[in-house]
Amino acid sequence: MTRTPARLLLSGYYGFGNFGDEAILRVFVDQWRERRPGDSIVVLSADPRETASTYGVRSVERMDAHVVGQAIRDADLVVSGGGGLLQSSTSLRSLLYYTGIIREAKRAGRSSIGRAAPSGDRGMRPSTSSFAHFHRSQAKGKRRCSAGPSEWTSCMRH
Repeated sequence: MTRTPARLLLSGYYGFGNFGDEAILRVFVDQWRERRPGDSIVVLSADPRETASTYGVRSVERMDAHVVGQAIRDADLVVSGGGGLLQSSTSLRSLLYYTGIIREAKRAGRSSIGRAAPSGDRGMRPSTSSFAHFHRSQAKGKRRCSAGPSEWTSCMRH
C-alpha cells in the first residue's frame, strides 16, 4: 500500500533559541522523517531562515497572519508542540496565539494535535482557565490523535 505524502505544520516556541523547544523540534523532525520520509514539514518560527537551515524544513514567519493562515490551509495536520504552550503564566498573549492557531486549523477543516503540550489548568491563572476548556472543547467530536506519529496520519483529512 502506497501512502499519500502528508503536509505537516508545526507550531511551537521555535526560532527563539530556547534549548528545550529546539530539542523537541529536532527530535520531532528526525523521528517523523524516519517513519514517513516523503512527508513535507513546515515550521512556524521567529527565525524562519535559521530554522529552515538547522532542521532542513520549510519555515515561515510565525507572526505574519497571512502567511500563517496560508500555511494552515496548506497543511493536512497542524501539530502544536513544546511543553506548556497552553498556559498564561508567561503571558496571556502567548495563550491567545496558540489557541488561535488551533482555532484557525479547525476553521480550515484541518486536524490538529498537541505534542508535549499539556492543556489543562496546571500553571494557568483561574481567570484564564476557560481557555484550556476552550482548547479541550475544540477536540470534542473529533477523532483523538494522541498516539505516535504513525497513528496521527489516520486523523488527517483525505
